[in-house]
Amino acid sequence: LKIRQLELDYRHYGAVIDACAITHAWTKALQLVGVMAVDSLRFDTLNINAAISACGKRREWQKALQFLGVTSHSKVQRNTITFNSTISACGRNGEWETTFELLSVLARSEVAPDTITFNALVDSCEKGGAWEEALQLVSVMTQSIVESNATTWNASISACQKRGEWGKALRLLAVMSEIEVELDRISFNAVISACERSSEWEKALHLCGVMSQRMVESNATTLNASISACEKAGEWTKALQLLSVIVHSKLQPDTITFSALISSCEKGSQWEKALQLFSVMAQKHVEYSSITLNAAISACEKGG
Repeated sequence: LKIRQLELDYRHYGAVIDACAITHAWTKALQLVGVMAVDSLRFDTLNINAAISACGKRREWQKALQFLGVTSHSKVQRNTITFNSTISACGRNGEWETTFELLSVLARSEVAPDTITFNALVDSCEKGGAWEEALQLVSVMTQSIVESNATTWNASISACQKRGEWGKALRLLAVMSEIEVELDRISFNAVISACERSSEWEKALHLCGVMSQRMVESNATTLNASISACEKAGEWTKALQLLSVIVHSKLQPDTITFSALISSCEKGSQWEKALQLFSVMAQKHVEYSSITLNAAISACEKGG
């Protein structure tokens, strides 16, 4: 490509970079930014933001940091979008410590963080397993003028869920209700999954009831996590009751569903019910897993 002969300036390059970003042609966007650097063409804020966004989409978080660094050595003005795109690029890779460093840089740059900034930070904590830091961010938001939303709280709950902090997750759900942030299926599923990890089957079933009361539609994730919570606690009767809920709904039980159910029967020495479930799987053409087979075999061994 002999694009230099066309005497294009930074505005032409910028327009093409923006077009590449919009059409998800991230590699091309990065190549064009490189050409601009070689040709010593000046960047503007839109060019940098488009380049950083392109890096984020390709999970090139280190390149995103490099482009942000370019702004500190040039006259390009950084804005909230610049930092949000960089934080998101790092957050997608779970680089939560780096995102916190970027928050400090943002503060020194006198750029005001917004809801998107904090959501990207909390999301990075969720991906990096930093649940305590996620809660700190939520606390900061509630004490500032930056408004939180369902995305903020759901990511915080998910961060707690991944660390088995079901009590914290449950408290966050309660706070969401208190401050009138809409509770959605993602919110409930994350808390139920947290309860499942800690065998808190009663809490999981209670939350299923709350979902029904609030007209929040459950899905396979909801019921599978609830069944698994019952299975871990040895509550095979409760697990089978949940199967009837699935049967009377439009949901289809899958391998995870039957594996948890058969495991619960195995723990309760209910080998006949385990075999019945195994038979239902065949009838419904649900694929077996090693967990399913091992649980069914173990149930039969316990039954003599």
